[in-house]
Amino acid sequence: MKILKTILIASISPLCISANVSIEATSIEALRVSEETKIAYVNPKNTIESVNNSCSAKDLYALDTNDFNYQSMMSILLAAGASGKTVTLWVSDVANDCLNDRQRVKVVQINF
Repeated sequence: MKILKTILIASISPLCISANVSIEATSIEALRVSEETKIAYVNPKNTIESVNNSCSAKDLYALDTNDFNYQSMMSILLAAGASGKTVTLWVSDVANDCLNDRQRVKVVQINF
């Protein structure tokens, strides 16, 4: 029975995992964190790529300050900004997975 439960969970899990799409590597123009909205905003030097069409604002990317890995992602963004390195961001393409109408960043990578 335990094997059957494991197989069932493994077969259902892909349906529950959100999809993330990477954008072109970019430098960081600015970072802003709002206490009011609990959102951190990323202003890339490149033009915002529209990956999630359900997010209407196209001026900044957004991170939820309550996300488990927020501090790690922000550390990477700060290091990239301070060193002039580029970052690659993965944003959610799941419908309505937006933060204040902006595309939600789910993964951050610094490029050395």
